[in-house]
Amino acid sequence: MSVPTYDPSQIVITLGGNRLTGYAKGQFLSVKRDAENFGDEAGTDGIVTRIKKLDRRASIELTLSQSSRSNDLLSSLADLDDRTGTGVGVFQVKDLNGTTLLTAPNAWVSKIPDPEFSDEISGRLWTIRVDRLIGTIGGIVAT
Repeated sequence: MSVPTYDPSQIVITLGGNRLTGYAKGQFLSVKRDAENFGDEAGTDGIVTRIKKLDRRASIELTLSQSSRSNDLLSSLADLDDRTGTGVGVFQVKDLNGTTLLTAPNAWVSKIPDPEFSDEISGRLWTIRVDRLIGTIGGIVAT
């Protein structure tokens, strides 16, 4: 029987067709949807009705190492968006260890990092917004 193995270098993140690399040590990616799939409401008689929510927006927090060249790419996209409104591209996260695949047709940098400098390498926290996150949250495939 095989033991599942997780390798963080096998998490592939792309924005606008560009692979982002140089993830910071520790947690480097967080994806949070804005809304639930379903809400619910109870009437005065106690009968509950589910309400389908169609809002698929999400916030992605990506922490890159201070030394990552992907900081330059994200800075350029944010600047392009500020100047022309055209810094929007497809976002994707693919876990090559397993079956997780998340994608959004329109993504943009919504907040650039607050840069910090010290006698150690620090992380750069980028916030990316997406309009419609779809996909699968999967597991690791044993090899």
